[in-house]
Amino acid sequence: MGTAVVIVNCDLGLNLREKTSWLEERENEMKSLLIGFSAVVVATLGFVGPASAGVVELGFTEHYADGVAPAGDAPWITLRFTDVGVNEVRMDILNLLVGDHERIHQINFNLNPLLNGGDASDLLFTQVINANPNNITADSSDAIANAFSAGPALGFDTEIIWTPPAAALETSFLLSGISGLTAESFLFKNTGSTGPHFYAAAHIGGVGPDGEDSAWLGATLIPLPQAWLLLVVGLMVVPALRYRFRMMG
Repeated sequence: MGTAVVIVNCDLGLNLREKTSWLEERENEMKSLLIGFSAVVVATLGFVGPASAGVVELGFTEHYADGVAPAGDAPWITLRFTDVGVNEVRMDILNLLVGDHERIHQINFNLNPLLNGGDASDLLFTQVINANPNNITADSSDAIANAFSAGPALGFDTEIIWTPPAAALETSFLLSGISGLTAESFLFKNTGSTGPHFYAAAHIGGVGPDGEDSAWLGATLIPLPQAWLLLVVGLMVVPALRYRFRMMG
């Protein structure tokens, strides 16, 4: 009987050692997962910020002034600014209009008034994708800063006019020529004393059942994912995985 008891205790000891070893392996796996996740968060912090550092996205969601709103749901157009180099920003215009006759005639946006004295005339537009407007204009001097209007919305710094109106799904430009230029340099509203104030505005033609109307659209900021959300998810997932590993043991 005594020998039997000793044998049972030895088996139990072996099982405990095996279980402990298995748990230690799982703990090490969890540490590796946590380290990897932390590295991802740290890397992401370099790219994601308030609007997302390095990326600003605007959505044309507001129909203002007289006329008929475009068909379909907003945003009807998106405008994304992305840092691509020192003093270089890529601007992507995504046409989401669904009406048969709807076309983009004009887009206005703004520049940080602290850059280049608020004068956007030095802003260079380099075509990237389907970018063929016949006329691209910007402020020519500080004396007429905020010179462009978008219907009743006054005081925009830059203007792009398409002739003929743009039907392309995507139009992209590389913006450069001004020191200190970043994506967030364009996160400023028009400064007109009257009318609505937006980060950007667009004039759409061919609106309505017969395409005989037009619409003015204003752009608002589209929130992008925040880095802290990744951290919160990680803090929730890691303990859950750890608990599961313990339960499996």
